[in-house]
Amino acid sequence: MAPALRGATLSGASFDLASLRGSVVVVDVWASWCGPCREAMPKLQELQTRFADRDVVFVGLSLDEDAEAARAFAEEAGVRFDLVHDPDGSIVEPWAPPKMPTTFVVDRQGRIAAVHAGYHAGDEAALAAELSAFVDE
Repeated sequence: MAPALRGATLSGASFDLASLRGSVVVVDVWASWCGPCREAMPKLQELQTRFADRDVVFVGLSLDEDAEAARAFAEEAGVRFDLVHDPDGSIVEPWAPPKMPTTFVVDRQGRIAAVHAGYHAGDEAALAAELSAFVDE
């Protein structure tokens, strides 16, 4: 099962992954100081837009110490999905991401169904194919 993911978003709202059981959820662990994260985030936003009507929810888990740095990058990159702020790493710790960024796909039953460690241009195509398979199950 996916670990708990509860916290405040950068916009001040509460977020709880458990409330999304029944949806496919993409959890991306990132930070504004991470070069590959900066490349991946706009691509994730494109996927979020593409899958918005297919019961796929995207959430970012920002490890930035400074919430304003995370907020500024998200705005610059056009990211519109929820971004949970985790400045001390306490939320991400049980997820144990192997590198930055790491993207987890959580299936409708709340299990981690796929893990994508790191980012290289074009990785979003594989993620899109996976998401299509999960939503069409």
